[in-house]
Amino acid sequence: MLNEGGDTDESLWGFGAFSSRQAVIGGGAARLAGEAVRDRALRLAAGMLDAKADELTLSGGQIYVNGDERPPLSLAEVGRVAYLESNRLPAGMEPGLEETRFYDPIRGAFTAGASRAWPRMTANCTRCSGRSPTATGCSAASARRGS
Repeated sequence: MLNEGGDTDESLWGFGAFSSRQAVIGGGAARLAGEAVRDRALRLAAGMLDAKADELTLSGGQIYVNGDERPPLSLAEVGRVAYLESNRLPAGMEPGLEETRFYDPIRGAFTAGASRAWPRMTANCTRCSGRSPTATGCSAASARRGS
């Protein structure tokens, strides 16, 4: 039996991974959590730089105050304060830079590929063959059952 997965030349659309924990779901949750961690780091950096979070830019591991000549604050320094210097955290902020987010697409998740198999048996019903050299053998018993 040959099983080809994700061959969009053969099958242009498949039902896919409806609400499964695959790239759409996991990737969506990772993106949302990453954005939340970035926002949390910027809130902490705003307190450290005496600025507003929406006045900051995070780029290349550095946090800059927009339009300000001050040297940037490293994301590593923000992380160090978040985990090791809770006395420097803004009022009401918990230690750490951890966030959890869930992603649940309203209409499910669909892929652009499909899987299908082509079982084909030899005349003496002792071996299965498929569409390519990667096909594997099957037993005579399963051949007699029509599997």
